[in-house]
Amino acid sequence: MSAPALDSVRTAPLITGLTTRLLTVPLLRSWGVEAPENHVIVTEIQTDDGGAGHGFSWTPTIGPQAVQALLDHDIAPFITGLPANPETVW
Repeated sequence: MSAPALDSVRTAPLITGLTTRLLTVPLLRSWGVEAPENHVIVTEIQTDDGGAGHGFSWTPTIGPQAVQALLDHDIAPFITGLPANPETVW
């Protein structure tokens, strides 16, 4: 990591939490018998300076609860306390 990148890690706010919400959205036009709806996992990352970041992912048929469980039980504890710097987290 370069010196400027290290400086941004040192000054970045720290992640204090990750929350998720699962939404099920009916499709106006079904993608087939197996996909009459779309599942959206909405995420929010909170930081120690009061900031927040939002994101989402989706899956039409398979495993939305599994994706949410992975985020809640594995990813959230891993990233809590890390700098809110994409280079560091990913």
